[in-house]
Amino acid sequence: MNFRPRPSFLFLIDFFLLNGSFFTMNYWKNGTIVLTASFYVDLWCLLLFLWFTFSIGLKKFQIETYAIYGAGWKALLNSTFFICYFTCLVVVIDGAFALSRIHIFGTFVIFLMLECILCWLYHRGKGSHSADTLSEKKGEVKPQRISARLLIADFSLFNAGFFIINFLKSGEMYLTTPYAKLLFFYASIWVVLSFLTRKYDKDTAWHYFNAIAACLKTTVFVSCVMSIILFAMRLQFYSRTQVFGTAMFTLICEVLLYFIYAGMKKEKAGGDDIELLKHLKKSLLQTHLNVEAFPKEHEEIKPVRGKVKTVLEFFNPWLFGFMDKAIKLEHIDENRTHFMNSNDIMSMKIRDQHSVELLVNLQKINDIRRINRYFIEVHQKMLNGGYFVGFAKTKAAHRKVFFDLYDGYFPSFLYALHFLIFRIIPKLPVVKKFYFAVTRGRNRMISKAELLGRLSFCGFEILGEEEYEGSVYFVTRKMKTISHETDPSYGPLIKLTRTGLNGLPISVYKFRTMYPYSEFLQDYIYATQKLQEGGKFNNDFRVTEWGKFMRKFWLDELPMFYNWLRGDLQIVGIRPLSSQYICLYDEKLVELRERVKPGLLPPFYADMPKTIEEICVSEEKYIQKYMKNPLKTQCTYFLKIVYNISLKGARSR
Repeated sequence: MNFRPRPSFLFLIDFFLLNGSFFTMNYWKNGTIVLTASFYVDLWCLLLFLWFTFSIGLKKFQIETYAIYGAGWKALLNSTFFICYFTCLVVVIDGAFALSRIHIFGTFVIFLMLECILCWLYHRGKGSHSADTLSEKKGEVKPQRISARLLIADFSLFNAGFFIINFLKSGEMYLTTPYAKLLFFYASIWVVLSFLTRKYDKDTAWHYFNAIAACLKTTVFVSCVMSIILFAMRLQFYSRTQVFGTAMFTLICEVLLYFIYAGMKKEKAGGDDIELLKHLKKSLLQTHLNVEAFPKEHEEIKPVRGKVKTVLEFFNPWLFGFMDKAIKLEHIDENRTHFMNSNDIMSMKIRDQHSVELLVNLQKINDIRRINRYFIEVHQKMLNGGYFVGFAKTKAAHRKVFFDLYDGYFPSFLYALHFLIFRIIPKLPVVKKFYFAVTRGRNRMISKAELLGRLSFCGFEILGEEEYEGSVYFVTRKMKTISHETDPSYGPLIKLTRTGLNGLPISVYKFRTMYPYSEFLQDYIYATQKLQEGGKFNNDFRVTEWGKFMRKFWLDELPMFYNWLRGDLQIVGIRPLSSQYICLYDEKLVELRERVKPGLLPPFYADMPKTIEEICVSEEKYIQKYMKNPLKTQCTYFLKIVYNISLKGARSR
């Protein structure tokens, strides 16, 4: 006959076993079952509370737990050990070292033995059927993939925490001999239990909450094990602040460490921002586009103008007027228009390829992690000739916020700190990984030039841009393929493609004086700003404040001496020009320029022309003289250039 006890029966049996064990040990120690000291009454209450809590949590009173022989044993062992762990933890934290070790540990030994005997009798009474349950199949445990970086970082944090707590407690970093031994033993237990909780497993660390759960388990287990050791060996002279403070300090640091680690793993999984041409080609598969006009003559459309006005009346009424001036909204089909308010690239991936005629994103571009990937995704989803509208909060707007709120030098300090965190750090090769892991790329500072340059780089022609309430709003149109002229650079040193001797391209190195991606705005700047005296663009917003200073003293051109050493340039020679700028020259002069090598000091500083036509005349005159007598021409122009720069203050505007 199979006996199937009820949970209430198991509860009562276990309750009597625990109390019997406790009072048996009390009788053996004191000769009476009466608890003569109040702290033993407190200990008894603590045992009952922990017993009830862990028994319920581990389902020890459910008969299904004992259906499999091994599972029943596991539940009994876990419950007893957890009660023992936390009893010792409370005893050590409370400083109750006067309690009898034999009384406490003897209670748990007797209690566990009695439980195991009853479990054995229960399965014995089930007869031959119990044999089938002895070979419980355990699921395969996936082997750990240990992250050495996490192990080293965590071990370093633990040791740092130990020394910091020691300094706060004693006022010095030096460890006495007993505490040096404690550190060695404590750190060993920490690492061993960390392996058991799979805290250093890459699969665990990938998910932030799983990693934090492993950290919490390690901290609790280590604290309990250390409590058992301190109580069992009567090591009450060790500071409890030192032991438990180290564990809590390490746990807090681990929360931050795994947050950064998980963020970096996701950042790596998300891929690059397609900053390099090779990534760009791979992403786009070299798709070439044919621009077409809207609407087609035979096509019937539902104009979107009314819908745009209705939607933007709630979000931004000003934006409707801006769009209405730049786009013929009555020619846009409402069914091929998409409004969005998201910085998630997945919101674009779900749409069909070449299905959108007008896209309006009401979320600022600053919060998009991979801006180029997002723009390219938009480019792929839009019809050829489609319109893309959005905005970004500019660097100038960020600066204005600080100086409007505070007075004196404080806003300058805050803005400099803000600029360092949200502008400089995202560009640094190694540190930017930590930055994007923590911030997810939100609220990144971006200049107007970089915003428009990225759009141009990603295949959009800028139809209009206007500043409103600290943000730059733009209207662009998909009129071209992604740029394949050069790799956009993001650091302080840039490599520019210029036309050299025999018309061959050369790479010229300079310090950056413009915002990133400014090189892709060459045509747009020429169309909207024209040229000023000296051949430079008028009101070129692409030049940074630091860049203006560097240009004034030619600091930006110092890396070009490397080109001179390599033989790409000579000391005096025509200015090495980009393919966009050289289009302003007539074909005859272009052919003439290809016959001579460019130089560091152009003839501009000798003749100081004011217009593009005068610049062409100056260069043509230099080339003709150089081709007749190279050495004399070089010396003559060099002396004249030095005289104009040093005595007349000649500068390039």
